[in-house]
Amino acid sequence: MKHKLLLLQILILGIAQGLKAQEGIPIDGFYYALYDETHEAMLNYGRDWSERELVLPSEVTYNGQVYTVTRMSCLACRSVEAIVRVVIPKSIREIVNWYYIPDYDYYFLESNKNPFFGCPNLRSIEVEEGHPTMFSVDGVLYNKEGTYLYAYPSASDRTYYQIPKGVKDIGSSSFAYCPFLKVVDIPETVNYIEGQSLFYGCPLEALIIRGTPWYNNEFPSGLTSSATIYVQPSEIEKVRKIFGGRVLPLDSYTAIHDLSAPEMVNGTSSNSPWYDLSGRRIGDGQWKMDNGQLPRGVYIRDGKKVIVK
Repeated sequence: MKHKLLLLQILILGIAQGLKAQEGIPIDGFYYALYDETHEAMLNYGRDWSERELVLPSEVTYNGQVYTVTRMSCLACRSVEAIVRVVIPKSIREIVNWYYIPDYDYYFLESNKNPFFGCPNLRSIEVEEGHPTMFSVDGVLYNKEGTYLYAYPSASDRTYYQIPKGVKDIGSSSFAYCPFLKVVDIPETVNYIEGQSLFYGCPLEALIIRGTPWYNNEFPSGLTSSATIYVQPSEIEKVRKIFGGRVLPLDSYTAIHDLSAPEMVNGTSSNSPWYDLSGRRIGDGQWKMDNGQLPRGVYIRDGKKVIVK
């Protein structure tokens, strides 16, 4: 398998280097590869964007020539601090896992396809309506078929995220630097999890894996030993060999954020935000009700399950 992947990487780099592109062309804060023969462009990388909203361009002009932006690299918007919302136009049909650095005159290859890795304020990744190869659900980026998860927005305030059924592959770095995320629930349809930097900088407390996927040798990169992984009984020994924290059977998962007994409260508002059991924020610490109380039910507060009497 490793030899096949290496050959594939060499082939990709060989093709990329033979495309006769003008590399590292700066246009409006980003750097592009421009292909004169096809008048296409690839958004390569850039960190100079200063606006909160970024609608990626569908075309750029250079030396009087117009180029259609059809691809973006995995480095395209990495660590751009300003953006809160980004929109990918229909023209950008592909995210590639290689990029060019002019200072080195060399193509670099990575396993991830998350072009928004390390964007600390990004809350929503969206695509233009009718996009032919990608779509977005609740600000999370997938391929059009819904089988590959590209990127989860780092600044989303969800604490629990359930990946939709039908997803088969989870790209590496897709959940990196998500400081609010506590629980990720992976459906049984997922058959491959790329491990490189998957949860890097993400303080997960629980990872729920409902199927029997294949893991690469870097899984679960970024997941600390204080987390707990819940898996099918048949997977416990396999996962324990690659993870130093707790690995428990799936049916022992009983709470959203921890396994401790739930806290009982009378429902009066506090300074901490409240969430429902899907991780959706329902209050900002100043819940407004006629009687000054939350309705009876089960909520999440301060990382714990809370029963409101």
